[in-house]
Amino acid sequence: MSRSSLADTLSDTALQIEQRLQMGDRLEVARVVDHFAIFRSKGAASTAADALRALGYTVEVRTKLFSTTLEASKPERLDASEPDRFVREVFEVVERNHGSYDGWGGEVEMPGD
Repeated sequence: MSRSSLADTLSDTALQIEQRLQMGDRLEVARVVDHFAIFRSKGAASTAADALRALGYTVEVRTKLFSTTLEASKPERLDASEPDRFVREVFEVVERNHGSYDGWGGEVEMPGD
């Protein structure tokens, strides 16, 4: 399970925001943002899930043969410093529970939507 640093993750976030701006995404419009993480143990994923639920996320944990995946979702805006805030928030919970943060995504909100 490879682990990215928070700095690398925030750099990827900045690139994603730039791509969204180029597509015309209305960053000020809230949309569901999904975060993904991988854990070696179901117990660690469950502990992270509980911490994220306490922060207002809807969380699903799925166990596979050699790992457990976590998907956490919450409506968010993508303008200003919001992406850095929510990435730090989820990344730190995942890291604290020995998981590997695997990024985030959400719908592009186009003008007229």
